[in-house]
Amino acid sequence: MHLCRRIVCALSLTLALISAGCARGLPPLERNAPATRVLIGAGTLSAEAPDRLTELARAHRAAALVTLEPGAGSSAPLWRRRMMPADGAAPASSSSALLSSFRVGAAHFCLLDSAAPVAEGDAVALALINDLSLTRSVWKILLLARPIVSKDVATDLDYFGRLLEREGTLLAVSPGATGYERSRPIGVAPAGAVRYIALPATAGLAPTARPWLARTLAEGDYVLLDFTSQQILWRLYDRSGRLLDALEVHARDRAASATGLMTYGEIFAAAAASSAPPSEAPPSTPPPPAPSPQDQGRNE
Repeated sequence: MHLCRRIVCALSLTLALISAGCARGLPPLERNAPATRVLIGAGTLSAEAPDRLTELARAHRAAALVTLEPGAGSSAPLWRRRMMPADGAAPASSSSALLSSFRVGAAHFCLLDSAAPVAEGDAVALALINDLSLTRSVWKILLLARPIVSKDVATDLDYFGRLLEREGTLLAVSPGATGYERSRPIGVAPAGAVRYIALPATAGLAPTARPWLARTLAEGDYVLLDFTSQQILWRLYDRSGRLLDALEVHARDRAASATGLMTYGEIFAAAAASSAPPSEAPPSTPPPPAPSPQDQGRNE
């Protein structure tokens, strides 16, 4: 009898805790530990004094901190990482190599800071393929130091996109010139769809509509990336801690979650249409065929 009462009490307590968690709206990853957390932001890390991002990472109990540090003068930004808890060591960067990478839990992070664009068969492309293909991590995240739409990233964006898709990259994160942007899943096959995310660089939004974007915002401060081997959760917060955007992907149904899948051809066609002046925008319907000489003679 006493054993039955203990079992009933234990079940009641468990249900109460689960209900309380659901009532607070906690993400599933925070209810079902253990999960690994990485904080991503933009700013300069200090080796001497505690900086704001390091303090944020410590407060959120992040296993690692990754920041996009602004370049000096006209130089490009540079990704830096700091494993937590911070021990005062200088943050590591990939400035002396084509790229660098590190693994935290079930995620593999590749930091591509090379000034040379990715081109088929060159050293940067081969280094990127080797880095992404040799890891067995469930989640692969690529961090770019240049905007994804820039020719500085790749001379052939179609080749670059197919490379990331083939190697199973889930997220490609880069600086953005028009606030925060998150794309719809892009890829030829749903199982390999890549989400492209631009972190805020300025407060303005793009004036033209771009149908491949799932979310655009003019604000955003830092990202918490929580993941297990089965689930990953991306959340963007502003400086006050207000949640602005969230993306959740499950490993078991990654293909099914690729709603709104777009191919690279559709993306480039939409980009060309939205960036062209109104007088040069492609017509929505095909133009009528030119009249033949016989038709012209009959009309006269």
